[in-house]
Amino acid sequence: MTTFIMDFGDGTLSLGGTDHICQVMSAVLAGSNTRQDITTGCGTTTRFINERFELQVRFVQDFRTGGISKYLWDHYNTDVAFVFSPAADNTPSVAGTLTCPRPKLGGDAGTPCIDDLTMPCVGTPTLTGDA
Repeated sequence: MTTFIMDFGDGTLSLGGTDHICQVMSAVLAGSNTRQDITTGCGTTTRFINERFELQVRFVQDFRTGGISKYLWDHYNTDVAFVFSPAADNTPSVAGTLTCPRPKLGGDAGTPCIDDLTMPCVGTPTLTGDA
């Protein structure tokens, strides 16, 4: 089987229908699981897996109209639709809903102002792959 190697760039990172990929330096959809084992007096063990997703994004701060920082500031604590694909052909792509955190403002003197945010997803995003 041939291996396809994805490169990050010219993809999509849309929040509420507005694409911000040109301000994004890094984006990762990350899942995490919590496992809990319960053993009863009869020896029965039940496992619960609580899967959660988050979108981890590193971007250049932009508080102008249409900028990612301004969008996050204006939509703080609001659930918005998102679409993310790291590849130029938008395959694979993941879509869902996330909760907007408040962005940072500022940084070190003499360097571009960068922000690293973790945006929690609501439910499980939908993955669309190569057909």
